[in-house]
Amino acid sequence: MSVTNILVAGTGGQGVMTAAEILAQTAIAHGLDVKKTEVAGMAQRGGIVNSHLRFGDKVLSPVIPAGEADVLLAFEAAEGLRWSHEVRLDGVILVNTLRMAPPVVSAGLFAYPPTRSPNSRPAGAGSSPSMPKTSPAAWATCA
Repeated sequence: MSVTNILVAGTGGQGVMTAAEILAQTAIAHGLDVKKTEVAGMAQRGGIVNSHLRFGDKVLSPVIPAGEADVLLAFEAAEGLRWSHEVRLDGVILVNTLRMAPPVVSAGLFAYPPTRSPNSRPAGAGSSPSMPKTSPAAWATCA
């Protein structure tokens, strides 16, 4: 089995780290090698939270290589946009369309990203310096 890469993203309090832990424990229960890393930052203040989860026969690093996520599970719309460039071209993106304005938006320092149709991919998403601007295999939204 090759390594599967899942990127879970959202804001503080949405259960990003809990979801990643449940996925990790499920993979372990199936006998797979699992590595996981998390970034919580200012999570208690509605800040960015993300977790890299990798599992397979043998996983050497918890960090998903740039542009190699097989699945992006985004618990908040802007976080789905923020991390979409990390997904493989044949990957899957699941996005909750919930909009939670972070403190920098509430304070008027930044604007919230514009709303997009559920099946469209934002300009530049799915791209990095080494990846063309195309859509992954599936881009789904959940309300």
